[in-house]
Amino acid sequence: MRTFYLILAICAVASCSKDDDNNNNCSLSEATLVGSYSLTSVRYKASSTSTEVNYMDKTFEPCQKDDIITLKSHHTYYHGDEGTACSPADDYSGTWNLSGNSLVVDGASTPIEDFTCKSFSLIQTDTEVPGDKLTLVYTKQ
Repeated sequence: MRTFYLILAICAVASCSKDDDNNNNCSLSEATLVGSYSLTSVRYKASSTSTEVNYMDKTFEPCQKDDIITLKSHHTYYHGDEGTACSPADDYSGTWNLSGNSLVVDGASTPIEDFTCKSFSLIQTDTEVPGDKLTLVYTKQ
């Protein structure tokens, strides 16, 4: 279960300059991934015809919703228990890299989709039942 939360917490969005944002010239690279991010939305659909459920409220404690993930340029990350502290604190670190359009965190690869300089959506399928869809949105801090 910790691996699931780690993937939720670490897949990150890019950091680009304001000029890149305005020109839509932000491209996915390890250099653009370096920065600090928060998980801002988690939505789940059990099937393509089911109603989407807000998993952010259902899955995360209030003290987890304000955590910050920092991807560092030397391929390490730090997950900090920021704001409202959990007890015990949920601080941890590890390694990351980019492989094509997938973020590899501690050896687990997850595709990055809808990449912009300010946010991205990460789609995971078959997380609880075959055919389901988990949408995660990360926002640059």
